[in-house]
Amino acid sequence: MNIRAIVRMLMVVSLLAAVLAQPVMADRNVPPEGGQVPQHLLEPRAPSIVPRSPTRMTLLAALDAVPDVIITDPLLDMRVLVILDSDPVTNENLVILDYLDILGIPYDVWDVDGDATIEDTDLWDGVRHGYYYAVFVSTNLVWDPGLTVSERTLIDTYERRFGVRRVTWQAWPWPPEVYGLTAKTGWISTPIDMKLTLAGQNVFDYLQPSATLSITGTNYILSSADALSGGETTPLLVDPLTGHTILAIYRPGDGREHMVMTASSDHIVALPSNVHAHTLPYGIINWATKGVFLGERHFYFVPQPDDVFAWGDHWNADTHGVDEDDYRLRVTDLDNLVAWMHTMTTTVPNAADFKIEMPFNGEGTEEDRENRDNRLSPPRPGTLTQRAVDLQKSFVWLNHTYTHFELYEATAARAYTETLFNTEAAINLGFLDYTTRTLLTGSYAGITNTDVITTIYDLGVRHLLVNWSVPEYRNPSPNTGIPHPDEPDLLQVPRYANNVFYYSTTPVEQHDAYNFMIDPRTGPYCPTYNVAGGWVPCFTYEEIVELITNQALGFMLDFSINPTMFHMNNLNQYSETMSNTLMGDFVESLYGKYNALYNDDVPILSLRTQEIGERMWERMDYDVSDVSGVIGCGNWITVTYPTFSGAPSPVRVPLTGIEYGDDHEGYAGQDISYLSMAPGKIVTITGEAPTTPAKVQNLLVAAVSGGNELRWDAITADTAGAPMTALAYRVYRGSVANFTLGEPITTTASTVYTDTEGAAGQYYAVIAVGDDCWKRSSEPAYTAGPTAVGPIGLDARSGLWGGWVPGLLLLTLWLVRRRDVTRPNGP
Repeated sequence: MNIRAIVRMLMVVSLLAAVLAQPVMADRNVPPEGGQVPQHLLEPRAPSIVPRSPTRMTLLAALDAVPDVIITDPLLDMRVLVILDSDPVTNENLVILDYLDILGIPYDVWDVDGDATIEDTDLWDGVRHGYYYAVFVSTNLVWDPGLTVSERTLIDTYERRFGVRRVTWQAWPWPPEVYGLTAKTGWISTPIDMKLTLAGQNVFDYLQPSATLSITGTNYILSSADALSGGETTPLLVDPLTGHTILAIYRPGDGREHMVMTASSDHIVALPSNVHAHTLPYGIINWATKGVFLGERHFYFVPQPDDVFAWGDHWNADTHGVDEDDYRLRVTDLDNLVAWMHTMTTTVPNAADFKIEMPFNGEGTEEDRENRDNRLSPPRPGTLTQRAVDLQKSFVWLNHTYTHFELYEATAARAYTETLFNTEAAINLGFLDYTTRTLLTGSYAGITNTDVITTIYDLGVRHLLVNWSVPEYRNPSPNTGIPHPDEPDLLQVPRYANNVFYYSTTPVEQHDAYNFMIDPRTGPYCPTYNVAGGWVPCFTYEEIVELITNQALGFMLDFSINPTMFHMNNLNQYSETMSNTLMGDFVESLYGKYNALYNDDVPILSLRTQEIGERMWERMDYDVSDVSGVIGCGNWITVTYPTFSGAPSPVRVPLTGIEYGDDHEGYAGQDISYLSMAPGKIVTITGEAPTTPAKVQNLLVAAVSGGNELRWDAITADTAGAPMTALAYRVYRGSVANFTLGEPITTTASTVYTDTEGAAGQYYAVIAVGDDCWKRSSEPAYTAGPTAVGPIGLDARSGLWGGWVPGLLLLTLWLVRRRDVTRPNGP
């Protein structure tokens, strides 16, 4: 064989090797970027188990064989998966479900005690559409042994592929590879004060950075961060004395994120027990959903002191009884109230929106009129009524019927005059902040009287206040009302009562009445009261305020929209030198407790009854609409309102974390947009433009014991220079310079990789996968691999034509020459 033939043969071999090195397919499970999204991928999956098809099984099996696959351009249903054990139902289950219900976030429940085995098809479609964008597990026992090994692996893989976050609401944190924590104590029930770390302040950015969260009335485990090699545990809530944690985020190093709490939770019990079960859920859910969800949250409080202008009962601390019709507000009480309100709204954090809605009885104004026989004659100067007229813009005015007559068995005619006469009084007095659409009847009477309901409805009433303390008048679901059975367009709005008694005007009266109600034998000074046969000191006034406001704070922290009942007696200025009133003491204590926990930019809203009613209607329509959302990369979102029989129209859909359209607001640092949707409508919100990691720099390859070692610089920016870290790096092996990428030989989070199958003369390429949800890839960086040291001493870092090809040609020439020497007579 002559030299020319040998060279031709080597060229053919090189070309064949280059052809064989070309990829057969692109990166598995990654559709072309920038293409049109198929319509079927925009639609959320119905929450039911779908049988797995053979084709799907083949595809999923192939993907399971490559566990480091990362879904590019994922589509996720804006729906939460809650995994729990309903036998028995634990408090942790209730807290998760209750707060998802409160916020209005769609979710599915998977009961490990009763449901079938979780399959891949229950989580995603096998292409890029995931059915859940957050996973909540109630306890560690629900995870293991509640789920099988196969189910746990499927969920781990799903979370890694789609970047879905998981929360375990209560865990005994073991083993570390699951929770990133190691228990340092057993279950403890003694109170402990916890503090937010810097990372915790970021997650719970609505809480005061220095706030103390007292973990009381519950069980907890103190733990230490104990992530395995390559993992990272970030404590969020710690014991400042020991540094031990009860809440942390664990990142195993494979792209997953897992928030773990080692305390039990029960938000049904009265505060201050389990205060963490009221303050932490929003931040936990907001973290899990990455701050974008269907639903909303606001804090609300509005007091309604009944019977303004009327005479009312009065507690007698000497007789421990009630003196009927013995108290009426004074002119100075209104002046004091307005001055106190001004101080509240201008100096107290989160109180700028504070309002008082004044339920009034017009009959009480008659004694202040120029002509008492004419209920619409002008009020006399210096009277309570005239001062109310002067200050009317300071209040919201609410129809409480004209005489406070109890309408239990009233005729339609009596209901008509009670309602209409009070409206005429409001118009006569010039009350601007007044509406005919709301009504509070005397003693909540008449709400089951059909004649009364028909009459007030004909007079325009659409929102009727009812007593939340009566079980059948409690909100059927969070922030919803009760359509009246006689007039379904008349909404019954629940209102909270409290133990600031309607007949109390001073702390002495409140103290005496409160303790007398516990045990009537205690006498005028209430030295002790009897509990379970033992005598203990009675409650002081300060303790009474503490107990009452703890209950109110619990309602507020659950984002309840209901108003709160007081009485005009509670507006009495009981101190000649200070502005104190019983209602004011309550409000100041309530706002003080709230502001000790929450930042100054998380306002408490005071809504009028008609506004409360309208929001309740909106929430009721939203709850039954079955509206769903799909979120894509860069918060590209489609919201769909399906068509079905009886679907309400239109529906005002709340979407938190996005500013869109004309109907939106900013609340506590988050955008909330409201989408007006009719059945069959789809709203598409265009997301942000995708970003791409910068190209990998300084890629070097060296021969080491056991293979070829690759090193490169970590990615810290995108192609525009904005900060970006790489979620992962993909390493490819080729045989020629700038080869076309096929399947990666590995996907790694490290910037060092050893190719144990790498041969001499190998070529490599490395791309960076972005840490945003697009998982966009950088341009490939190529480098020559090392070559073996030949007879002529080749450079180990030579390129293709400066390395192994010339060396191989020279080696061939050497062999041919040797052949010529040993066989001089050859052909």
